[in-house]
Amino acid sequence: MPVAPQPGRDARAGEAVARRGQLGLERLAAQLAVGDDGAAGLPLEGHHPGDGAVLDGLERRITEATRGVRLAGVEQGAGPEQAADVLRPRGDWRHGSSLRPAAAAAVTPDTLPCRRGSRVEIIRSFVERRVRTSLAIGGVVVGVLALTLTGALAEHFDAQTAGGVAYYRTSIQVADSAGTYAGVISLTKVDPIQKLPGVAAALPTITLLARPGTTITTPLGLPDTIEYTDPAAARLSPLKTTLAAGKPLDPKHQGDVVLGADLATEFKVKVGDSIDLPVRPVDANPDFVNHAFHVIGVLRRTNTLPDAIASIGLLDAQTLLQESLPASFRDRVDPSSLASGITVYGKPGTDLDKLADQINTKVSGVSATRPSDYVRGFDQSARFDAIAIVAGGLTVLLAGLVLLDTMLMAVAERAHEIALKGLMGARMWHVVAEHVLEAFLLGLIGGALGYGLGAGLSYLLDLSGRSIGMDVFLLTPRLAKIALGLTVGIGLAAGVVPALRAVRVDPGRALRDR
Repeated sequence: MPVAPQPGRDARAGEAVARRGQLGLERLAAQLAVGDDGAAGLPLEGHHPGDGAVLDGLERRITEATRGVRLAGVEQGAGPEQAADVLRPRGDWRHGSSLRPAAAAAVTPDTLPCRRGSRVEIIRSFVERRVRTSLAIGGVVVGVLALTLTGALAEHFDAQTAGGVAYYRTSIQVADSAGTYAGVISLTKVDPIQKLPGVAAALPTITLLARPGTTITTPLGLPDTIEYTDPAAARLSPLKTTLAAGKPLDPKHQGDVVLGADLATEFKVKVGDSIDLPVRPVDANPDFVNHAFHVIGVLRRTNTLPDAIASIGLLDAQTLLQESLPASFRDRVDPSSLASGITVYGKPGTDLDKLADQINTKVSGVSATRPSDYVRGFDQSARFDAIAIVAGGLTVLLAGLVLLDTMLMAVAERAHEIALKGLMGARMWHVVAEHVLEAFLLGLIGGALGYGLGAGLSYLLDLSGRSIGMDVFLLTPRLAKIALGLTVGIGLAAGVVPALRAVRVDPGRALRDR
């Protein structure tokens, strides 16, 4: 709803502003008074208004001090003579001179310093001091770019570590006590383990390398893996998966495969395509065997273990497991009696470390690993996250120092402008707000550009490395908030110190030095 004008109040406010501006301009004249000998700071009393040297010197000092500062009553592009004419006092200095009507009348709320013109002055400062502005923004861009890249790397490893911890903390991995030379365990061990108190389920698992004989792996995760998991594990495991395309796997149906997101990208296949598993190595033995599988589904990306897994049915997995054994005795093994390992889930409230000790004690021929041993290994790898974040944070702090130095230089260069604004009636908190806002804008612009470049570079590096399983960057909303929030915070902090220094500028000294 529009507010009705109030002539009386508006007139009183206008008069107060005019008096304030007139007083400020008179204080300016007093600060800039000069004598015949050119000395600064001489009192105005005792000088006749007809003294040409005084007036000429005063006009010259006012013109010089206000150069580059927007003054009310001075048209844009006007020469120094008009500025001096607006500010030239009239009357007798000894009896309290008054300002020319043009100067007093031109001082309005819209033309006072640090009001509506502040934003324009900041933008003009950016344009006029392009080199300094570019260096400040460039320093912030480099810092945030480094933080984004190291942060995306840390987020990727953190997601994989969290998935591994969630999986291995809630289950016990059981293998044959003879070691992993053959990589098999007899299914006859399942029943004795299942009968132990505290065991909720003992489920056979079969795991094989999808790329045997190669070292290409998903960083800090599983290598490309072919796996069979009992359907009951989906209910007990904390790692949940959903389909991005296709249909779920029928464990009893042969020849079908559901691929994790990384494998589907790496092998460049989609639902309806065929893929040979395991992948034949370049130097494969003559007895190497693989089979064609029909891709019926692709999992949604989880950024953890399931992304590198090709899930197949039980019969297919047992066949591949048998064929992975040495040719000298593979035909003498019944594949239906073998598995790669047994995954044990405990009942609610069961101490899994103690349950693993019981399995080792009471079931012969097996080796059960404590969940805490697996988790300890993942916790050690999580130290990389902290190192990456600290390194990125240091670069942002260095960028903040560059920004702080830039703002200190700006205050030193603008000392006469700050003094002039103070003499014309601007409150000091206006000056403080102006410098803090300028630092904030520099930090925000640099932070946005740095994060944008970092995000784009992360995407391109992931795109180029995804075909070989080396996509190691993960952009998350948390990373964006940290990067931009830290940048804005450092920008504000870098503006506070120069702003406080600006408040302590001595108007008289600054204008005389000018």
